[in-house]
Amino acid sequence: MKATLKIPLYAALAAVDLVGVAFVAFWPLMRWELHLPSDDAARQQFVRYQADYVRFVSLLQGEPGAKMISDNGDVDPYSKHTRHEQQYADLIHKTGAKSVLVREDGSIEFELWGSGYAPCRDSFKGIRYHTKAWTEMYLAIVL
Repeated sequence: MKATLKIPLYAALAAVDLVGVAFVAFWPLMRWELHLPSDDAARQQFVRYQADYVRFVSLLQGEPGAKMISDNGDVDPYSKHTRHEQQYADLIHKTGAKSVLVREDGSIEFELWGSGYAPCRDSFKGIRYHTKAWTEMYLAIVL
């Protein structure tokens, strides 16, 4: 084979190998992001940390201006009025939530699992507090 053809051939083979290695290396990560745990796993998560969820809700109801709590306890992290609350950070870590969203209707979403980047995850699953049904241990699995 001519020397002028060997260089592009080796470069093409190296590129194909690099793509193959990258695909094999990132396949487990891609599979994990696309798989959300079952509804039963969310129910078990709620039952295990129910007292912490109730405490979190009572704290948020006393603070009507909060719209989002990030995973490190920052209140409204994407606004110019961001502040850190250590009690929120502690509860986020106890419950295993990625973030907490307070909706305009008063419901509160605890995002447990998901893929993508905050504040707009590609897909997520979590627990939603509703004011009317919380006393009956109502659990909504958000898809």
